[in-house]
Formats: sequence, structure tokens, C-alpha cells
Amino acid sequence: AITCFTMQQLIGHPVKNAKDPFVEVLKANMRLMTDSCTEVQVMALRSLSSMLATEGRDLTPYKRKLINRFMEVSSTLQGDASLALYESIGYFFFQMGPFMEEGEVERTLQPILQHWEKMSLADTPPNDVIAICQPLCVIAMHAGKAFEAHNPAVLGKVAAFAQSVCTNGARAAHSAEDLTTKLVSAIDLISSIYEGQGAAANASMQESNVLQICVNLLEVKELDDSVHQAAFAVVGHVGLHDYASLSNHTSTLIAVINSCIKTNSNAALKNNALWALAQIAEKETTQRDDLLQLTSALMDIIKDMEGDQGCVINASL
Repeated sequence: AITCFTMQQLIGHPVKNAKDPFVEVLKANMRLMTDSCTEVQVMALRSLSSMLATEGRDLTPYKRKLINRFMEVSSTLQGDASLALYESIGYFFFQMGPFMEEGEVERTLQPILQHWEKMSLADTPPNDVIAICQPLCVIAMHAGKAFEAHNPAVLGKVAAFAQSVCTNGARAAHSAEDLTTKLVSAIDLISSIYEGQGAAANASMQESNVLQICVNLLEVKELDDSVHQAAFAVVGHVGLHDYASLSNHTSTLIAVINSCIKTNSNAALKNNALWALAQIAEKETTQRDDLLQLTSALMDIIKDMEGDQGCVINASL
């Protein structure tokens, strides 16, 4: 395990004028993925993740070997080692997603998707939810339309969990911190699918009732700001790619955004709310009076010289 950590540092901090150790470290990490010690497996995979996260490195010569190795070890790794494998696969997609053939995407996705199908968002520990959702977010963004066939399975589980938070006692069954972690991780998946597929994701989003659920979440005031921030991002994507669906919710959304930008000091939350508002204002024709009532609040944001620049830009839009 110490050797894996040392190799990770060696790649991250190369020695001047020394031979590039990348290939040898890559081979070592791939071999140690199946070491008899779980701690070594985890450290080897984390070292590999650091290597895959290094920008400017051409991984094309190693693409097939890495995919094959991921498939070989996926059925034998368990617990933390499985989660570390998913992290490595996520970084692999970050670098190689645009250069992968559809069959390669499908093969590499299988270990994570099989875990996703079996897991319950309500019962899974929050850190494990993060470990699954984060690589899925990266994959959804970089695999693009190759991920489209998996939209129903992913969105269906996210929608069911989020809706349970809105309609029953799910909030009482979790600590506020755990619930926030799970919701943000899950909702970010929706935005990642939109970022990877654009309007091609509309049908899947409609079938999973994603917009209505995000509107419902925005109306649950006791939820953490970061949950509302994630929900506003989804609203913005819907406004950008499928405004016809958004138009039925504009009155509610304008009221929620109005309250947010006037009473909340969280810059990241306000920024997403303002971005969602920009998508509404650009296309909306029937709620002009409601939108005009926001003018004063928007001008205050624009005139705040020390305010968040993202908020200023989106308020200007």
C-alpha cells in the first residue's frame, strides 16, 4: 500500500531529467488491483485514478488494456475496492470518453451500472452514494448519446428517491446531512445527463417526471441550500432544452426564484436560480408582469460591486 502511494506521488510530482515512470507505474497499478490485500487494491486503484486524471497524457495506446483489466477485476473486487474501481473508471471516461466506441462504452459501464441497479439510494451510506454518483456524472457527460440507453434506469431511481423526500417520511429517516449528500449527488446526475445529451435527453426526463420533482423539492423549504442549488440547475437545463415542458411551471418557479434572490445570501444558490430565471425570461411570453416585478431585485444584484460575478452575469441576462 505504501508503494502504491509512493507511485501516486511520483506521477504527481515527476523528478526533473528522470525517465518518465508512467508506463511502469501503470503496469504496476494494473497488476496490484487484484492483490490479496484489500488496502493494496484500493491504493493501486487510487494511484491509477491520479494517473488518469493527469491532463495532457495520451491514453489511447493503453485504452484497450485498461478496459480489459477493468472487466477482469470487476467481478472479484468488493467493498471499498469496488468503489475505488468506479472512481478509476470515471477518470478513464473523463479522458477517453469522446474517443471510445459504443461497444467500449457499454463494456466499461457495466460494473457501475450493475451496482446501481442493485443499490437503494435510501439505504446506501452517503459516502457510497457519492462514490457511485460521481463517476456516473462524469460518464454521462463524456459518453454523450452512448449513455442514452441507460437514462431510464438512472433517472428512474433518482426520481423515485427524490419524490419520496417530497411526499413521505423519507426526511425523518435520514439525518439532514446524509439526506443532503444523497439528494445532491443524485440530482447532479440529472444535470450531467443533460450536459452530455442536450435535447436528446428530453424524452427520458419527461418519462421520469424530473421537472415536477425538482419543482417539488424547491418548495420544500427545510431542505439544504445545496439541494435547491442542484434542483435549480436542472430547471435551467429543462428551460434550455425543453421549454415547452417548463412553461406549465413558470408561475411557481418565478415565485420561488423571487424569494430566493431577495432573501438568500448563498451566492452559489442564487447563481443557479438566476441562470434558471434567464432561461425562463428568454422564452416566456405570458408571465411578463411577474418577471418585471423582479427588476428591482435584479438591479440590486447587478449594482453590487462586491457581489458574486456569476450572479451579476446571470442577473444581467
